[in-house]
Amino acid sequence: MTADVAQSLLVWLRAELGDPELRYAKAPTLIVRGLDATVLAFELSDAPESHRGPLILRLFDPDLPAARVRRERVVHRILGELGYPVPGVLGQGRLGDRTFLLMERLPGRPFFDVLMPLCGVALLASALGWHAPWLAVGILYVGVTVRWMRRLHHLPTERVPDLLEGTGVTVDALRLDAAIDALEERARRLEGASLEPAIAWLREHRPEEGDEVLCHGDFWPGNLLCTAHGVSGLIDWGDALLAPCEYELAWSQVAYRSGLPVPGPAWLADPVTRLSTPLVWLVLSLNRTTYRALEPIDPARMRYFVAFHCVRILVFSAECRVGLTGTAGKPNPWTPTRVVAGIERCFERRTGTPIAIAR
Repeated sequence: MTADVAQSLLVWLRAELGDPELRYAKAPTLIVRGLDATVLAFELSDAPESHRGPLILRLFDPDLPAARVRRERVVHRILGELGYPVPGVLGQGRLGDRTFLLMERLPGRPFFDVLMPLCGVALLASALGWHAPWLAVGILYVGVTVRWMRRLHHLPTERVPDLLEGTGVTVDALRLDAAIDALEERARRLEGASLEPAIAWLREHRPEEGDEVLCHGDFWPGNLLCTAHGVSGLIDWGDALLAPCEYELAWSQVAYRSGLPVPGPAWLADPVTRLSTPLVWLVLSLNRTTYRALEPIDPARMRYFVAFHCVRILVFSAECRVGLTGTAGKPNPWTPTRVVAGIERCFERRTGTPIAIAR
């Protein structure tokens, strides 16, 4: 697939930049196959100044609406204008039936990749009876994530309406009601999922508007890039919303409630996930406690957004189950029966509304 994509992209770039002789200095290579997009890295030879240096192709799955991609592009523009470190978007187009974004490639590697070797060292130290390295890893994780989360949440959202002018995206498209609408539309395509009561609960108990901040929606170390000099940027803004900060904090509480999700065969993934549960809960609790010490958190809104993210994961799990375009065959941590059942129980405890998607 990469060779076909590379050729089609080069044709698009030659037309877009008006240079029929344009060629690659480094051909596209796969970085990751994400849950809704494939990411490739490349460089151009003798390109205009705006397209020099490392670039990223974010190639979205065929079933992802173009409006959703446009919204992500606009979010990048807003954040860049507000001074938050994100990749600049250089263009949007289509390759066959797939929409893509062409972006700058930020320097650095995921913070997750930095933490994992440190966790390995801490694990070895624990085997020798020395547990202090775990404290150091926890402090590093919490210090970096809370700092950059708070920096995001303190951006001046009053400027967002002006920054949206002329983009074709409205403020309402970035708010919670639009996210619930999108979940409902996706749930309608799922036979046997029975998610209507969950969607109805989300609408009925929606928090009042106010205290909105810019939220990423998947704020975890895998999306935070860093170099030896510090954080270079935050990537993957497809779930960004103007919402209370609890929307951000509740995501990790739901997504990793059963431990660190590990894609792969059940015989390997399940034991690793179970073993990581106490450590993950400890780190996430420390993260929330640190944030709460610095910023007010509303417990009722926290419960609501835990329920919201439960539905978000269950919709995605059901899509994978029925093999909808783009999700079929994708490795992900939220489709195992044990995890799905845990998310269902989590939703029922928060809402009193039982739900069960077909296995």
